Amino acid sequence: MKKFIRVLGWVFWLWVLAMVLLQAASLFINGASRETLTVISELLIFVWLGLIYLFRRPLTNIIRIIPNHYWRFVVVGYLSTVVAELVYMFSKPIHQAVSWDLILTAPWYLLWLIFWFSILRKYNYTLMEAFILGGLHGFIIEGLLNNPLLAFVGFPLFIALYGSFFIVPYLLMKEDFQKQQSASLRRKIIMSFVPLIAFVVGAIWILLLVKTFNLTLH
Repeated sequence: MKKFIRVLGWVFWLWVLAMVLLQAASLFINGASRETLTVISELLIFVWLGLIYLFRRPLTNIIRIIPNHYWRFVVVGYLSTVVAELVYMFSKPIHQAVSWDLILTAPWYLLWLIFWFSILRKYNYTLMEAFILGGLHGFIIEGLLNNPLLAFVGFPLFIALYGSFFIVPYLLMKEDFQKQQSASLRRKIIMSFVPLIAFVVGAIWILLLVKTFNLTLH
């Protein structure tokens, strides 16, 4: 079983690498545009996670200036999503103005973090489980609801990208979750879908702002 999981892991990351290389080739061949520059945004997301992982020890100590675990998780998590929104501003922004982009996405991200904190506090998710299941939300929202065919082609990439910025608060705070309960993987998977409720609220918020202020989304 462990050997199978290891092979599956290699397939996953090789698939991600292949998708990134194909996009890089498109950028080289077709030149810079919002669509082709997406690969730069994706690479910056991976760099972000790499830096967080590399400096996780000092960062863990720094974020403890926020004494409350709940607020620490939400603040750190939201800052990570802000980084994600900023690196996509030149390729795939929701709105071309940074201020509107952050206002439009804030409710979804904040509610998602609140739900996710509650679930992580209760159940003992490994970092890899949290990475994959958190990233799965990106596959559902960014992929399946927009372009199902493309979503399945880029399935590992969606998970890797969303997992990379959603995992940040848990990566830095895993040791602070002292009262987690053991649970079956099936239970963890089912409970991980609860935060998707936040997307419904977020979608209503975006629709309300678009209608009220006559915004043009990208």
